[in-house]
Amino acid sequence: MAINSGQATLPHGDDGADPGLLADLLAQLGYAEYVGHFNPLAPDPAAWRACRLAAPAALREVIALFLLNEPVAIDALPPALQALLPDLAALALIVGEPDARVSTGGLVLLPILGHWLFCHPPQANPGFYFNEDSMALLTRMAPRRGTCLDLCAGPGLHALHSARYADRVTAVEIDPACAQLARINARLNRVAGRMEVLEGDLYQPVAGRRFDTLTANPPLLPYPAGLRPPAIGHGGPDGMEIVWAILHGLPQALSERGLCQLVGMSLSDGRKPLATDQVAALAKTSGLDIRLTGLSHISLAPGSAYLGALLYTVCLVSGQPFAQVEEAMMALLGDAGASHVCPIFLSARHGAGQFELLELPSDYQHARWHAGARQ
Repeated sequence: MAINSGQATLPHGDDGADPGLLADLLAQLGYAEYVGHFNPLAPDPAAWRACRLAAPAALREVIALFLLNEPVAIDALPPALQALLPDLAALALIVGEPDARVSTGGLVLLPILGHWLFCHPPQANPGFYFNEDSMALLTRMAPRRGTCLDLCAGPGLHALHSARYADRVTAVEIDPACAQLARINARLNRVAGRMEVLEGDLYQPVAGRRFDTLTANPPLLPYPAGLRPPAIGHGGPDGMEIVWAILHGLPQALSERGLCQLVGMSLSDGRKPLATDQVAALAKTSGLDIRLTGLSHISLAPGSAYLGALLYTVCLVSGQPFAQVEEAMMALLGDAGASHVCPIFLSARHGAGQFELLELPSDYQHARWHAGARQ
């Protein structure tokens, strides 16, 4: 279908065309180089906007379109990019806007450690998720040959990274729209031949199969049980609900020498993750060797910035009033004996049921997901 853009109409595109041509062109134009100047561990749309005038003049409209989420005039884009617009529109990566303009319909396109990712920018309740925890898992992954399973795949970042090394990658995502974007991202990075994307709930689409590596960045939002549940998922009252489901299925899903790596968020008393004893018990009963690393402890004291952001996000997800969400969240924390949340990294493999808890020194817990001295 043609995309009407006010005074201009994009010709019919081909949804079977190679979206990798866009990645080639943006690399040639210097877009990847420019975006690479920002801290990849803490993606920050405010910084992207604040630095827009520092970009080369010839790149500013391209940056406005793919990084800043702004409609731009078609004729302000480089001719080579204009030529790709019909095919991008056929893939729903470009949409028409009034006054002969186009936009990405809310998506951003990020070059991340050599991968290209269409996703939503970091924001409350995104559909196509990418944020600091995405990078926390990516920078710790140990991809290798063999088969890889990526659960809660989202737009596909971790599956893309594994596809650089593995013989075959299977990404599982419960949201059909997100799964479709992961397929497009696989084509964008030209790894679709060894990366399949399946729709379903965790292990359900791959029952009976075993994998040499397993990665997951599951929903980790602590979420009071009494609130209206979101459409896709959340971390449950302890933030670990989906992590528990993944861990319980690991003995059947991992190959003999398989390795699981995942990130999560546990409630905390400010000293250690409250999930510690339950993870240790699970290791013993399952025969898995598990290492749990507490990366930082973030205060949820009344008036704290993180609690405010958490309550705001739960309000958006649940659609319920702030006062009701705040009351439910404070009751949840009180019942659990929690005063903090703790970002965690967990690795597991077949073994003797051993458990190890690591904690980063408190003086270096300022960046939430990575150790670093206070600036």
